[in-house]
Amino acid sequence: MAEPSDIKAQEIVAQEVVAQEVVAQEVVAEEVAPQQIVPHMEVRSSDGLHVGTVDHMEGDTLIKLTRTDPAAHGRHHLLPLSWVERVDEHVHLTATAADVRGYWEDAG
Repeated sequence: MAEPSDIKAQEIVAQEVVAQEVVAQEVVAEEVAPQQIVPHMEVRSSDGLHVGTVDHMEGDTLIKLTRTDPAAHGRHHLLPLSWVERVDEHVHLTATAADVRGYWEDAG
């Protein structure tokens, strides 16, 4: 037979799992719509650094950055919409600036 303290611990774990599932569902429900991203918005990495300026959306899944932004070094760059954490007056990414720049190098 299980000790009362073991049963209480199992209940706490079960409650935490349910709470995590609810939070995960809320995150999915708050997905960013492509229409929220408009030209000239600043794009910031998860570490708060400027990584570019929105040129426009390429379809519903890619953000095209301007090539005239100093961070772009004269080239257009594409970022997946799935990297966007939230949009307010800026586009906030889930990726760090280093990850973004590494992706640019890999994307060619």
